[in-house]
Amino acid sequence: ESKALHDLRQSDTCRSLVYFFFARQRTSKVPGITDMRLIPRKVNTFAVVGGGILGSSIATALILSNYSVILKELDEKALLTGIERLKVNLQDHVKQGKLAEVKLDKILSLCKGVLHYEGFREVDMVIESSSSRAGPGDNSNRKNIPSTMMLVEHGVDLYQIDQAVAAFGMTMGPFRMMDFVGFEVASAMKVQFIKNFGEKFNELSNLIFVMQEDMQADETTRKGFYIYEGESKFTPNPDIKMYVNKARSISGLSIDYEVI
Repeated sequence: ESKALHDLRQSDTCRSLVYFFFARQRTSKVPGITDMRLIPRKVNTFAVVGGGILGSSIATALILSNYSVILKELDEKALLTGIERLKVNLQDHVKQGKLAEVKLDKILSLCKGVLHYEGFREVDMVIESSSSRAGPGDNSNRKNIPSTMMLVEHGVDLYQIDQAVAAFGMTMGPFRMMDFVGFEVASAMKVQFIKNFGEKFNELSNLIFVMQEDMQADETTRKGFYIYEGESKFTPNPDIKMYVNKARSISGLSIDYEVI
């Protein structure tokens, strides 16, 4: 036991965990700042730039905590979509018993949707959550496309892929992630891959496009690779096999039992 403990103390894992612990401790003590005993400024009003899934979730958390929020988007369509996401989030809280339905309108009134930056000067804090440019350089995009999509067309169960990635320690698998960020990002990837790497990427999986044609859009429509019934309740989409078969017929791929 003593030898095992000694070996453990000398391991890279142990050193990394010790470093992580002390590094986290140091973030709470900033030289020249922490020791000045500054009084925290009161924050009562917020502006959130971007009404995507992340931005609307941030806005939801803020108004549920009774803060006033300005939600800014680029155009009317994006703004209405962002407000709708916020309403769905609140309805989920009602269904889960976390929020009384009679308080729904009052809570929602704390959020004001705008298409301009007027009023930003008066808020206490601005949170930027606008959409970033979709490009193949992003790590999650490189993992999602083309590898995992092609695995599915070759016959691998996409839900097994998600389970394996989650079991490894990630917050969610690639297909759950594609639902979360929206199919617009995933579909833009194919265009970007072709632009950056050439025509050989023309043969990338068409699964996303097939699903978009049938309105299986993503988490925002409550339907994607999974069916969403609440804030954290989701189940596999029973129609996935049909969409995979259709995508496979377009690409001309067949099930590869060696891959499976």
